[in-house]
Amino acid sequence: FVLMVQIDLDGQTLYLCNADRDVVFDGDEYIAVGSVASMEPIVEKTSTEVTGVRLSLSGVPLSMRSLALQEDIRGRECRIYVGLFDQDEQPIGVLLKEFAGTMSAPTITTSPMDEAGNRLATISIDVESDFLSWAKGGRARRHTHEDQKFYYPDDDGYEFADQVSKQIHLWGVPK
Repeated sequence: FVLMVQIDLDGQTLYLCNADRDVVFDGDEYIAVGSVASMEPIVEKTSTEVTGVRLSLSGVPLSMRSLALQEDIRGRECRIYVGLFDQDEQPIGVLLKEFAGTMSAPTITTSPMDEAGNRLATISIDVESDFLSWAKGGRARRHTHEDQKFYYPDDDGYEFADQVSKQIHLWGVPK
């Protein structure tokens, strides 16, 4: 099996996998970052405890760290899948979703200078499950015109919702 990560960027999706070579699955090419990538174990809880996962990419030349800082990924979607392959390294079936959530800003740490005077960076991103934003008191959906406009600016379907909610009628009780 191969862990496959889809990261939503501005207008495109970045496809990464922990294999030692690029993998094509369902028409998408996943870039191999196997020897330099790590991911914390995905922990499932039976309680209502909230979990997240940290993705890290190490050995990145310091000159390339600006690429990680150029795009604002905070709040964007990240999905982690498991791809299954047969003995001939051909994909089997569909991707199995293992985890999904929103990303935080990347954390960049640098290594000490080596003998050649080079430094390498480790870029880490925390991915929080959607349940975590809810538990923190995240933005809940409301049945109001303002809330609908926030998500769908051209939709006027809730234009009169505020007026309707002010009229309280008890069902089964005559007026």
